Amino acid sequence: MIEIDICLGSSCHLKGAHDVLKEFRNMAAEMSLEGEVEMRGRFCMKKCRQGVSVSIGNEYYSVSPATAREFFREAAARKNA
Repeated sequence: MIEIDICLGSSCHLKGAHDVLKEFRNMAAEMSLEGEVEMRGRFCMKKCRQGVSVSIGNEYYSVSPATAREFFREAAARKNA
């Protein structure tokens, strides 16, 4: 199971958090991973200077709507490796 937390705090919201979440959901469907990925919204992750904050496990990443598809593809590949 890939557990992805996406910051939905005000700063990340303004940077496109909902668009990132939508792209992640689309990618999960396209890659037939709906039952293997859990996406959760979280409030501020205290990484506001970066793009939309996303965490997988204890790792934090900065994602934008423009990089969301590539990020998700790489995260899924790492998990399946």
